[in-house]
Amino acid sequence: MKSIKTFIVEDELLIAETIKLFLTERGHEVLGMAISYQEAIQQINTLEPEIVLLDVRLYGNESGIDVARYLMDSPKEIPYVMVSSQYDAKIIEDAMYAGASGYITKPISKETLWATIELAVMKQHTTTVEEKYIDVKVSQGKHRIHLEDILYIKSDHVYVQIVCESSKFLCRYSLSELLEKIDHPDFVQCHRSFIVNLKKVKQFSSGTIQLGATEIPISNKYKKEISELLNRRP
Repeated sequence: MKSIKTFIVEDELLIAETIKLFLTERGHEVLGMAISYQEAIQQINTLEPEIVLLDVRLYGNESGIDVARYLMDSPKEIPYVMVSSQYDAKIIEDAMYAGASGYITKPISKETLWATIELAVMKQHTTTVEEKYIDVKVSQGKHRIHLEDILYIKSDHVYVQIVCESSKFLCRYSLSELLEKIDHPDFVQCHRSFIVNLKKVKQFSSGTIQLGATEIPISNKYKKEISELLNRRP
């Protein structure tokens, strides 16, 4: 997953630092933190994060819902995820009415945090997978592959095999190089040897993904992330 530029709005500094630690561990960048409405609006407008983590209760008279309404009306269309210390149906209703992309309760699980913000940014991504393609070098020269056609990518020593619905391509890349080249949230690594297109997954279990007739393993390193992303698909 590509690093996501995040901003944290949370009036409890210990919790804010914990969230920052979780995000940094995942490789995401925390641009800043704020404890109040005014501070949050000022910094968000200046820093322009890709997503905001927004606590319901803030320091001062305004709440996180007020920040959410501001962001919803902003032309910058920055997605935000609400955070609360309690599961309250009214708060959830207000959060979703204000356009929240997700809702997390405390104490926060880092796996839930990762999956929620990554899915929110994925939904916000303006370029759909059907419109994107990559140019790769193959033995016959350069070939253009549309991302919508890719099922999965398998590492094969110093090469990778790009498996599409009706064809295969062998290229001299590493998985990390190709993942960076693709740069699309639908493509995630599930094993040290595999990248999968989440849009193509029809069945999965705790240890495997089924893509057509091919069964792809999910390693323990990626198991929680993959499970969260697949279970949260619309």
